[in-house]
Amino acid sequence: MRKILMTAVVCLVFVAAAWPAAAAGTFYLHDHSDYWWYVLSDVPFSAVVPATAQTYIERNVFGMNILEILMDNGSVSIEIASLKNSTIEAVRNSLEERFKPAVKDISVRSNRMITTSNNLQCHFYHYEATGNHGKKVMLRSVIFERNGNVVSLSLFLDADKYVGNVQQYWLRLVNDSEWN
Repeated sequence: MRKILMTAVVCLVFVAAAWPAAAAGTFYLHDHSDYWWYVLSDVPFSAVVPATAQTYIERNVFGMNILEILMDNGSVSIEIASLKNSTIEAVRNSLEERFKPAVKDISVRSNRMITTSNNLQCHFYHYEATGNHGKKVMLRSVIFERNGNVVSLSLFLDADKYVGNVQQYWLRLVNDSEWN
């Protein structure tokens, strides 16, 4: 027990030193060493994120807190965004429009409500397209809404990279994340 507590304290000190004081959330140890709990500070939500990514960037854009997790030299991006006083539809529309200049031949694969393994209702939006670089690309997003708080979990990548660890990280993020 003492070893676990010391490990947690060391990790928290590392995380506190690595990210600015105005961070959008806090990282905590998870039961599985390949993951961290990321607890958002502006809305009552906790997400299970991969602990082995190359880069973690927290930022605030126009009042929306965003954690961007980059893997595979930046070619795989997981984004956790939280926003107060919004709706699922507004967030989904912004995701759809965001990369339109960089993609063509968009094929929407899913645009519906689903229930996660944690029994949470969310909106699942998924499209595939051809990227500006000529490869098949994928956007997968789930959007949770509760009491005017919206949290979106999004995955942006070349479609052929949605395998192995990347796929498992995404599925765990979607199915194990929860409202606090």
